[in-house]
Amino acid sequence: MTINELPPPGAMRWTNRRKAAVVAGVREGQITFDEARKRYMLSFEEFISWQRLIDNPRN
Repeated sequence: MTINELPPPGAMRWTNRRKAAVVAGVREGQITFDEARKRYMLSFEEFISWQRLIDNPRN
């Protein structure tokens, strides 16, 4: 994954696929956690909830 494959800054519609792309981007080092939070205007709690969704999709 490259930074160009991440959702555009200011994305408003968050599908599970887009959430997964942002989480993967952070995990793979394409974007830092703080950069992702600023780029997408995410709270700490919201990003953590995305990680949980990706890690446990059935819960």
